[in-house]
Amino acid sequence: MFKKTWALSCAFLLMSCSPGTMDLETGEVSADSPQEGEGFVEDNLPDNGNSETTENSIIDPFGDIFKPTDWVGNTPVRWSRCGTRPAYHPCNFVLLDQNGEEFQLYNHYDKAIVVDFSTGWCGPCKRAADVVQEHSDTYAAEGLLYITVLIETANREDPTVADLQAWADEHNITSAPVLAGSRALLESGGGDWALSGWPTFYFIKKEMDMHITMRGWSEEMLLGFIEEILE
Repeated sequence: MFKKTWALSCAFLLMSCSPGTMDLETGEVSADSPQEGEGFVEDNLPDNGNSETTENSIIDPFGDIFKPTDWVGNTPVRWSRCGTRPAYHPCNFVLLDQNGEEFQLYNHYDKAIVVDFSTGWCGPCKRAADVVQEHSDTYAAEGLLYITVLIETANREDPTVADLQAWADEHNITSAPVLAGSRALLESGGGDWALSGWPTFYFIKKEMDMHITMRGWSEEMLLGFIEEILE
């Protein structure tokens, strides 16, 4: 029943605010374009923490990124390419978490993963952060890993471990990883991850395959996509 209800409600959301393509006969929405929630802050725009919606420019953030070999633990994985397109493998990263320990994405090959790219100055990011631990706990037994990558602090600086701890404390995140990112991770900064605003969520299947991208914040859409990557 949940999946049917989700599919119907998602269709209405996507028709109103997504650049995705809908098949008029089947009602299916193409996953090639990022799906959009209600609150989305374009990059480099100041946000006062109260914004509900912004203008959603239709930007194709996807691009082919080629790498010969990556690693899952000590095992080489010979993926010919990685990137943010659906069915691509995400590109690996190794970042510090709120406990000062290294976190490597590829060490979690058998998990369904949500990666939330957020900033400390983005209002919708803060609303999304308030439910991270709740949903992390709800789906942990089914193999979900919910990651927050904080790209900048409220002062638009690279986050330190202390900043990660403060973010976790502010939003009651007790065990879900909060990682110290930077603009070097983003395509615009020479990195591998393509996004044009905040928050941006990537949903990754247990086989380490990209499933879909969600731009902006919608808890209903978040839960629907979590259900899909856990299937």
